[in-house]
Amino acid sequence: MILEHRFAGGVQGWNGYIDVKRSNRINLIGGRSADPVGRSLWGLARRHQVLCVTHLPQIAAHADGHYRIVKRERDGRTVTEVERLDREGRIVELAAMLGGGPGDAAALASARELLDRAESWRAGPVAAGGDRSA
Repeated sequence: MILEHRFAGGVQGWNGYIDVKRSNRINLIGGRSADPVGRSLWGLARRHQVLCVTHLPQIAAHADGHYRIVKRERDGRTVTEVERLDREGRIVELAAMLGGGPGDAAALASARELLDRAESWRAGPVAAGGDRSA
């Protein structure tokens, strides 16, 4: 199945084509296009199961659930830890994704604003079928 979504406004008409049967990685986006992609993934998740692994805080802010995944070595073995984040945990993780160090007040403020904006957008009126215009 090929999924097509057209993004407009601030993204200069970028067209994204994703072959969801064969692709497990998408390296096409960044910067200003990340927020509309996050919104589109949120809309898609209203009708389908979506699992997105991203390093882009603009996309992560739109998630219904946010998990921190960390690889660690324990007793000579590599283990993967997965932790579901609450709102404050999301803010700390988004701040780290923005490049802030532990306790970086500016990064934390930016992360809080990013999450507030995404939550405000998601709380707005939803068109029939769960789609939202970007």
